[in-house]
Amino acid sequence: MPEYSPIISNILQLVRLDQREIELITSRLVSTKLRKKEFLLREGEVCKYKNYVVKGCIVMYYIDEEGRERVVQLADRDHWANDLYSYFTGNPGNFFLQALEDAEVLQLSGPDLDEIFAAVPKMERFFRIRYQNSLVVQQHRIIQNQFETAEQKYLDFREKYPDLEQRIPLKYIASYLGITQQFLSVLRANFARP
Repeated sequence: MPEYSPIISNILQLVRLDQREIELITSRLVSTKLRKKEFLLREGEVCKYKNYVVKGCIVMYYIDEEGRERVVQLADRDHWANDLYSYFTGNPGNFFLQALEDAEVLQLSGPDLDEIFAAVPKMERFFRIRYQNSLVVQQHRIIQNQFETAEQKYLDFREKYPDLEQRIPLKYIASYLGITQQFLSVLRANFARP
């Protein structure tokens, strides 16, 4: 049986729920286990679920014109990972969602989420606040990519994801930071020195 307390704790950070509401939400959740390198979503598929990461790390990336993977998001435990364009429009998406380590994800389908919104209006507030927070994060990433040095971006990354460097391949971190893997190795070596 899946463990629902992490997602309920995530929700309770922003809205209050009674036991009946919690039971309704958890009754609609689908637990999906992924092995390392397994895909949750591929480019060209329609994103039909909101995905909450209980365990592991999910990378969201696209393939550029030169065939390189470009990381847009690293969704560690207690984060949501979705191709929002595809989810909201029902159109095929441009992103891959892939497990970088064994992972467990709790999923909510669009129809189930609509039922939850109707029965528990506080959940609309929860997702509105989550979307607002996501927009703030995206704006910060745009500013960071345009104006911060690689060193600043790397330090911000280490603060936000303190143990991720030891868990996932460095090529994904380098892509997320917008630098080469070789330069990331130089940065890591510089910051490892006393």
